Amino acid sequence: MNDSGMFSSEIVKREVEQMFKLYQKLSGKLTFFELQTDEEKIKMADDLERLIEMQEILYTRVFLSNDEDSELVKENFRIAAKQMGIPPHMTNPEVFKIARESVQQMRKHIEQGG
Repeated sequence: MNDSGMFSSEIVKREVEQMFKLYQKLSGKLTFFELQTDEEKIKMADDLERLIEMQEILYTRVFLSNDEDSELVKENFRIAAKQMGIPPHMTNPEVFKIARESVQQMRKHIEQGG
């Protein structure tokens, strides 16, 4: 990454690092989701919502920027979305709304004793 783009900002670096740590924490726990207590599952839902929020902020920053690193992140986002089967017209903030709704449904299911 170059030294003059969005990712040279200490704030952005710190937020990306925090987002990655949260992602790692969640990915380790999601494998054993069904073995978790309802309280632990609700905490995971909280963490998922936080991760979605962090990703949306980064997405917004990247799409408002046009430096070389941001362009690379945009392309990687498009590729990842395509690989996940997300239609090109949905590779926008709508994705985050859908993700939040999914987590809310998961939370509701857990709270109902599912």
